[in-house]
Amino acid sequence: MLRRTLVFLAIAIGPASVGAQVVRGTITERASSAPIVGALVTLESATSTPVSLSVLSNAQGEYALRAPATGRYRVTAKRIGVQRFVSEPFDLDAGETHRLDIVLEAVVHRLPEVRVMDTDLCVLNEADRGRIASLWDEARTVLTAAQISLRDRLFEGHLTRYSRGLHPRTLRVLEESWAEKKGVMEKPFVSLSGDSLALLGYRRTIGEFEYYYAPDAEVLLSKPFQRDHCYSAVEGSRDRRALVGIGFEPRSTRKLPDVRGTIWMDGQTFELRFVEFRYTLLSAFEGADRVGGEVHFGKLTNGAWVVSRWFMRFPQFARPVSPVDAYSVTPTVIIRPTMHRLVEEGGMVFTSGLKLYVRPASIAGVVQDSAGRPFSGTSIRLGGTPYVTQSGTDGAFRFDSLPAGRFTVIVEHPGYTQAGGLVATEAVDVTEGATSSITLKAAKTDDLVERVCDGKLPKKDNGTLRVIVVDSVTSRPLPSLRVWLRWAGRFVGTMQRPSSLMASEKGGLETLTDAGGVATFCDLPADMHLVFSAVKPDGKPAPDSSFLRVAKNELRVSTVITRRPQ
Repeated sequence: MLRRTLVFLAIAIGPASVGAQVVRGTITERASSAPIVGALVTLESATSTPVSLSVLSNAQGEYALRAPATGRYRVTAKRIGVQRFVSEPFDLDAGETHRLDIVLEAVVHRLPEVRVMDTDLCVLNEADRGRIASLWDEARTVLTAAQISLRDRLFEGHLTRYSRGLHPRTLRVLEESWAEKKGVMEKPFVSLSGDSLALLGYRRTIGEFEYYYAPDAEVLLSKPFQRDHCYSAVEGSRDRRALVGIGFEPRSTRKLPDVRGTIWMDGQTFELRFVEFRYTLLSAFEGADRVGGEVHFGKLTNGAWVVSRWFMRFPQFARPVSPVDAYSVTPTVIIRPTMHRLVEEGGMVFTSGLKLYVRPASIAGVVQDSAGRPFSGTSIRLGGTPYVTQSGTDGAFRFDSLPAGRFTVIVEHPGYTQAGGLVATEAVDVTEGATSSITLKAAKTDDLVERVCDGKLPKKDNGTLRVIVVDSVTSRPLPSLRVWLRWAGRFVGTMQRPSSLMASEKGGLETLTDAGGVATFCDLPADMHLVFSAVKPDGKPAPDSSFLRVAKNELRVSTVITRRPQ
């Protein structure tokens, strides 16, 4: 029995308020007067009324904010790495358009100062309060910008989601599956609100289900998260030596399962790179230190911020049942949960204009046929991504400008597609700034037969036949067509001379063509006179039969042109 584990992650933001009062303007850089794209502009109430509306400046540096009602407001503007601009309060009358142009300083790669009195964060070291406040101002700017980018649907892309089973100690991939989606990016994953997580915890068990929740941008920005956690300044080391961060951990009074981790930023520009987290109050099991996840952020040329990739790992437990104790008065069954594996769920976003903050990786490979010779003209793609290329005359191919991560290399060829399979597929891990080499060898006939015949191989000297049924009028495949295959007699001559058939055995099969108009017949006697035809509604074969043949140990693909019987 498996304990089922469910994961909930998300990024979400409500729609902007709509009103008749507008504040608009242009944001430029002081030194160059150039427009600033992607600055976070916020309209706040200057009174006790809780109003806060935010947008990102466009490519011309323009912004527009609609106030929900008349009142007294102020505008703030924030550019990563530059001190936040705060306007003087001003009044907005009904239907008024208030013009406010803003000039921000150029980026000087120095952490801007903020007024410590503006933050009420719990800090572990009081001496670090000023630095933590400044880092948090940079981080929350990107987190808010990422929410706005989704809310305002500022970009399209190619989204890949995957699920992997991992060995709990080595993280070796045991199995994986993935799906992809193209179009305007929406919430990449779903979570509970900060209030709910504060009340329920980030991990809980209900019956046989175990729920894990992750801190997304909305949660990290929430008042409950800030109330329940204390912060510290962190300096990166080893592979993170160019980063600075804000560490977070639950307050000592927090008794519910929670998360601890680090919000990592670039050490020079202070742009947010990723958030990593682990779960607290886990029981001891193999791989417990790997349970958690990461959420990475990237910036587009239009100023939008996106979750570029993410993953979350959680345990999957097996519950073996011990033998019944026959010596007890009442037989008992003892159930002890044991570690089965880790499950990793995650995804990646590929979109034009996405800046890679790490050194790009590459994949260089060679495709060989089943005999080990170069296989040219194959199509190679990275599963769930827009990356695709072809193998050259020497079978070689290459992918450049890749983010670090794990990809599935898929090799296709028309001949193999008709036979019902791929040339080859293999997972490869790519490392930041490195080139991963891979050799892919084409599947053998037995591999393809096993795939199309539900894992079964034919008897010795038997063959396999795949028939592609095409409409004679439209030239399109005929799906869900009932077809008939019969045989009687073994060939001793040619197919064109029926008199050269020697009676030996008889048989037949009926099936339906699949969605691609293909009918597969497995474990057929070789060198037999095969008669193929569609089946009429009355159950009789259509008159336009085709004569086919399959050789010993062969996987043959034939095309039959016919009409759907009436």
